[in-house]
Amino acid sequence: MGSRLDNTLLEELPSLLGKLVKLRGFSAVQNKLVNLPEEFGKMVSLTKINLDSNGLRSLPESLGNLKNLRDISLTRNRIGWLPGSIRNLAKVEEMRLSFNRHKFSKTTLYK
Repeated sequence: MGSRLDNTLLEELPSLLGKLVKLRGFSAVQNKLVNLPEEFGKMVSLTKINLDSNGLRSLPESLGNLKNLRDISLTRNRIGWLPGSIRNLAKVEEMRLSFNRHKFSKTTLYK
């Protein structure tokens, strides 16, 4: 089960998203998101996230709670750093971060 909110001109996501604990996929591509609510990390069943082409500047520490996450795409945002909690995402097989403010490498990935 997944949710697609692509091309909807969203400027923010409601904190109620945290109640969607069984949601497995989430996509909000080409919106106007600048940040994600801390409650985003409560969607613990997520395996795939696509937040490409927004205006995201940072990610919440709670992102590290998404232990089932396997695929995350954050291309074409304004992200300058990733929260240290992202190290907890041991199941991630693919993480796309191209075209952000910071050029990510393994040594400069975290704040």
